[in-house]
Amino acid sequence: WKSYSEGMDFHADQREAWARVRACGGRRKENHIPMIKGTDGTILTESKEIADEFNREQVRYSSDDELTLQTLRIKYRILEGMRNIIPIPRIEITSPVSFTEINTKIARLQGKTPGRDRISYRMIKESGPGFRERLLNLYNRIIEEG
Repeated sequence: WKSYSEGMDFHADQREAWARVRACGGRRKENHIPMIKGTDGTILTESKEIADEFNREQVRYSSDDELTLQTLRIKYRILEGMRNIIPIPRIEITSPVSFTEINTKIARLQGKTPGRDRISYRMIKESGPGFRERLLNLYNRIIEEG
């Protein structure tokens, strides 16, 4: 840790730095499930077996067989209502972004940690009209060109 922290500067990867800080404290982020007991009582240790078991349980849990008659009626009433929803025409979704929309979104930005581009939200909020105009053009080009 000492050699790592002495070599840090403002270009250091923040995710890696925080991962190392957590590791020093003994807390590690684990995504791996070492084993589970299957519904038939067998011990599953392989990732694929575990994923398949979770999938089978989710399918069983969300099947209509597990629902009461009243819940089924509500479910099908909701699904029937969803068929009557009028979709928004594509032209409305892909209409150009306005300068007002950009300014409104920028004003609502939260002060979170910047991403890989290292552009902080504070920097965007403090940007002038020239930057915002370029940002607006970028968004509209993305909408036009896909």
